[in-house]
Amino acid sequence: MVWLKFVLSILFFLFGILFVVFALSNRENLIISLFPFSLVVEGPVYMVLFVVLFVGTMIGGMATWLSASQARRRHRAQERHLIWLRAKLGDGNTIPETSLLSSKKVRADIRQAKPKAET
Repeated sequence: MVWLKFVLSILFFLFGILFVVFALSNRENLIISLFPFSLVVEGPVYMVLFVVLFVGTMIGGMATWLSASQARRRHRAQERHLIWLRAKLGDGNTIPETSLLSSKKVRADIRQAKPKAET
C-alpha cells in the first residue's frame, strides 16, 4: 500500500505541473456568449476550460449519486430486515444498538418479534 500512495503522489505532482504549464501557455482571453440570453463570459482559456471540467465533474457525480439512491435504499432495508431476523432468532433479551435501528418503528418491530418467555 505504501507504493500505491507513492505512485499517487507522483501522479498528482505531475498533473499539478501539467496544470501550471497549460495555464501559462493559454492566457489569451476567450469570450463566450449564450445566444438566447444576454450573458457574456470572458476569461482566460485555461480558466474557462477548468471551470467547464469542474462543472461537468460535479454534474456527473450528482447524477451517479442520484442513480444509486434506489440501491442504497434497498441496502438499508435489507440491513434492517437482517437485524430484525437476528433479533427474532436470538434470545429475545437484547436489541442490537446500531445506527440502522435508530427509528422507533424498527425498534418496535423488533420488540414485537421477540419470542415470549415461557413461564
